[in-house]
Amino acid sequence: MYSRMIVLGLSLSVFTGCKINMEAPEGGGVTTASGDYYCEAGKTCEVDIPDGEAWAGTFIAQPQPGYVFDSWQSGGACGGQSEPCSISLLGEHTAYDIEARLIPMFRKASGGKHAVTLNPLPTSVLIDDGLFDIREIDHIAVEDNYSTIKYFGLGDTDADGNPEVFVSGWTDGGSYIDTNGEERPANARLQVFEAGPDATELLDANELLGRSTTDGTAFIRVHDFDRNGHDDLLIIGHNESPFVPTENILFLNDGNRLTPRSIEPAMAMHEGNLADINGDGYTDIIGSAYMSSYDWSDDPAAPFSYGDAVMILINDQNGGFKAWPLRFNVSIEGSADFQEIGGQWIHTGSAVAAANLDDDPEAELVIVDAYDGSNGDVSTSSYGSSSIIIDNIRFDSSRAYGDIKPLPIPYFHKQDRFKDSQSKFLSSEFGTGRAHDIQVDLFDMDNDGDQDILVSSMLWNDDYKESAGVLQFLQNKGNGRFSDITDKALYNYNLGNQGGHDNLLMDVNGDGFIDILAVDASTRVAEPHEWTGWIGEIYRVPDQAWANEVLINTGNGKFVSTLWEGFAELDQRTESILKSYGPTYEPYFLGGQKYFPYLLADGRLGFITYGVANEREFYFDVRANSRLHTGPNATDPSRHGAAGYNEYYYLTENPDVVALVKKGEFENGLEHYLEIGKAEGRRAFAEGAVVR
Repeated sequence: MYSRMIVLGLSLSVFTGCKINMEAPEGGGVTTASGDYYCEAGKTCEVDIPDGEAWAGTFIAQPQPGYVFDSWQSGGACGGQSEPCSISLLGEHTAYDIEARLIPMFRKASGGKHAVTLNPLPTSVLIDDGLFDIREIDHIAVEDNYSTIKYFGLGDTDADGNPEVFVSGWTDGGSYIDTNGEERPANARLQVFEAGPDATELLDANELLGRSTTDGTAFIRVHDFDRNGHDDLLIIGHNESPFVPTENILFLNDGNRLTPRSIEPAMAMHEGNLADINGDGYTDIIGSAYMSSYDWSDDPAAPFSYGDAVMILINDQNGGFKAWPLRFNVSIEGSADFQEIGGQWIHTGSAVAAANLDDDPEAELVIVDAYDGSNGDVSTSSYGSSSIIIDNIRFDSSRAYGDIKPLPIPYFHKQDRFKDSQSKFLSSEFGTGRAHDIQVDLFDMDNDGDQDILVSSMLWNDDYKESAGVLQFLQNKGNGRFSDITDKALYNYNLGNQGGHDNLLMDVNGDGFIDILAVDASTRVAEPHEWTGWIGEIYRVPDQAWANEVLINTGNGKFVSTLWEGFAELDQRTESILKSYGPTYEPYFLGGQKYFPYLLADGRLGFITYGVANEREFYFDVRANSRLHTGPNATDPSRHGAAGYNEYYYLTENPDVVALVKKGEFENGLEHYLEIGKAEGRRAFAEGAVVR
């Protein structure tokens, strides 16, 4: 039997088989150097090698005007390489044992250099932005000379069935000197929106909460912490202008009012999560605290620390919390030097989550954005190059500690194509790792009963052409062993996004599987613009640098990007609302802001977004006019007699159907299923799906 050798430079891979599938996405085609074969953009083509014949050829990616070739996609022939791909078939062959995939990755020349799409799919997976109606909620006077980095929390504290969206953040500028001579951050507005069945309303935060500002936060959650049947509101402190600890507040809900209670220590917590750490049935709080007001006077690491730690706040079952810092893998009680007793530093990282990841009954921690150096040296305290598990968590009289276990390295460190990428994390101020892992969540992504790891990561650069973002999927292989399956899990996903600081896991189409809503502000660039009476600048989001995104779970460990570029279209529609006022609110700065998601009681997906216009801040309600479904373009497949059919599942499980749709032989996967696939016995949806 013949073997197929794929040779590129010094790289050599050996395969068997005699069929080559060329999958040409939007942006360009593939040809051979001989000119014998060509596959045009948007098509899937086959090179069939007759039995018993040797064959050799070189494949060349040909970008269309306005596009550039980036590399061959990982997981296929010549994966990760950016030169022409040479393939040789040697020996005898009689069957198609393995079908080689050859997938070029193109990006728009106007976009960032990393704006390429993983596993592109037909447009039938996209959610049409026309499904959403947009209305202005309100606008308020704003005289601040600084901006606010906004974050949100979602819940129903008044138990009326309508979701509330709580929004605050940390202020970028506007700091002042307090009476003690210390620099303090400006307050950030605290706002409450309620999404009713017909419209979203901006409520009076003072009336509901007794205050309308916070000292700064990057973590807002709604949850029943005291288990009295009423959702409480939690706001954990954070600010970066300046970097200082700020107040943590828990608003306890007795069913009549929300009463604030302070939680110590004050923190600058970049990211965190909720989990039951000690197994008592009450939800605890964990966070990556860059700074805190904790008393470190007896800590052996205090001389080289900024008060940063993974902070575990254990619920006392009565609305209070006790702080247990986790900084070492051993107990440091009575120790003057943690290294003398065999201890290792556990750095705070930038995000942390907890769940039971293995076969024991206890929870483990996952810390991302931790440590320094490619050798995994855990004695340093910079960010950016490692992800770790903390297992066997124990508590002494004042600290928590646990055992360090490695995880697969960050996605942007793993891929050769990013090795020359620039990032703020390459500066000595932050660390030596390219990646900035900004959020981590634990959930069962492949529906096999155990908890997997989702890491939101970015290449952090002020130049959008150098930046990138990804959701890294670490699949639990059993008993806490993890494998990076990102390139096989993400479909239709463009790496030109900005990464998500404020992501939400929620089933948006009612199929019983948890979807991912990436939430963040996009990179914006200033462009000259002529307003009424004067000339200035308007901020626009560059092509393929958007940040907000909706990824639909196929139910089989794969996630399809369905709404990304569509958010740019929604931005244009919000801008049209301001244009309807004429010059009244010029100049305005819209586009690229966060879209805070919510789900109405009837299952419709909605968002709240915002923008600034002539010393006013405008708020917009963006909501679907019907619930999203699993058919093509989020339509209802039951209207075609195929209840439960899932376009995302069907296309990701049947690459031959993708090829046929791209060739134009079928309009979408559903059409193929009804005409051919159903009779062939192909599954229409994943096992365990809710069929409506």
